[in-house]
Amino acid sequence: LLTEMVVFGGWNNEKRFNDLFLLDLSKSPPEWQEISDQEGEIPPPLCDHSAVIFQDFMFVFGWFFLF
Repeated sequence: LLTEMVVFGGWNNEKRFNDLFLLDLSKSPPEWQEISDQEGEIPPPLCDHSAVIFQDFMFVFGWFFLF
């Protein structure tokens, strides 16, 4: 049973984000933790995307962003 969910980016109707959070579902209530020590190239602020984590990599695809 998986107890953690990784959340990247998002939108609040005004701004897009490229932050990264971990939601620990094993705790009651579930606990959010921001992941700030990202390595490699960080994608631009995104929304409407999907992602998958494989080994030590997160692959993000199918997004929408504006500069």
